[in-house]
Amino acid sequence: MLAVSSLRKAFDDRGAPVRAVDDVTFDVAEGELFALLGPSGCGKTTLLRCIAGLERPDAGEIVVAGRTLTSRSAGIDVPPHERGLGVVSQSYGIWPHMTVFDTAAFPLRVLPRRRRPSASQIRARVEQVLDSVQLAPLAHRPATDLSGGQQQRLAIARALVNEPPLLLLDEPLASLDTRLRDELRFELLRLQRDLGTTCVYVTHDQTEALSLANRLAVMNDGRIEQLGEPRTLYDHPTSRFVAEFLGAANLIDGVVVSSGHVRTAAGVLEVPAGHAAAPGDAVVVVVRPEHVTLEDATAANGWIGPVEVAAYTGDGVDLVVRVGDLRIRVRSTPQGAAAVGSKVGVRLRSCSLLPAAEAPRDV
Repeated sequence: MLAVSSLRKAFDDRGAPVRAVDDVTFDVAEGELFALLGPSGCGKTTLLRCIAGLERPDAGEIVVAGRTLTSRSAGIDVPPHERGLGVVSQSYGIWPHMTVFDTAAFPLRVLPRRRRPSASQIRARVEQVLDSVQLAPLAHRPATDLSGGQQQRLAIARALVNEPPLLLLDEPLASLDTRLRDELRFELLRLQRDLGTTCVYVTHDQTEALSLANRLAVMNDGRIEQLGEPRTLYDHPTSRFVAEFLGAANLIDGVVVSSGHVRTAAGVLEVPAGHAAAPGDAVVVVVRPEHVTLEDATAANGWIGPVEVAAYTGDGVDLVVRVGDLRIRVRSTPQGAAAVGSKVGVRLRSCSLLPAAEAPRDV
């Protein structure tokens, strides 16, 4: 459906080029929701704007449904209004002089006469798309009288009314409060699954990317650090940046002593065998807080230490347990949590390895 190949885009910063998108290549299958995840300034929005035609890349190709939209080598650059893509941003872009129906119908009504559907066709299509976003009963209400979540759903309906081959969403939930953002996240997931629309979703929110995407790409400094299914990236990051950006992580320096064993400052850890690291290699052991349990420290990968911090989060308690010079984060249930100052046993149940040669980068 979407193929992005060797895309590059640089901006001038006081005479020095800054690569916002640096040789990015990826594909999105038909019906897939693909997320671009990364911190501010990583290049994800610039990449999305290149796909939409709002930025002109310096090199590379963009193909949608077999149609080349951008190819610098072939001199192809289809204007944004001729690409036929749906675009939704965090700004609703709702006009106060229009009703809900008129807002959703606007993209159809401004089409050139030869391509414009009849009035009855426009009505049928708008009613269908408003029904899909659960706004049909509000069709004749002024658009600005809707709540924030309803206005964002209306913006999505307006982007879908042309039946675009690809829907581009640029942090569409960023301006909503936490409760509404959670509700609309599940609504978006339902809508995308029901309609089968191919989507590219830009966000800096790890929860959104992990819960919505079929696949995601973590971006940093204009490049894709890692691409794959959400669970694979979360459980098996291939770089320190991805490990730190995709949720909390315990990063423990160590040295491989044999296949499946790493010596750390607090003792030897058993790790998955078959890793490319050889005995003597410096590595980083990655352990997610939810993979650390409070239990008998005499078992494999078990340590003992005092609880330094206990932070209640509503559905759980985040603990910090000091083991020698290490501070281990633990995610516990409220019932199983320990008090600050008490000594507990911790067991690291699931680990993955990274090469230690990579220098840590700021998130």
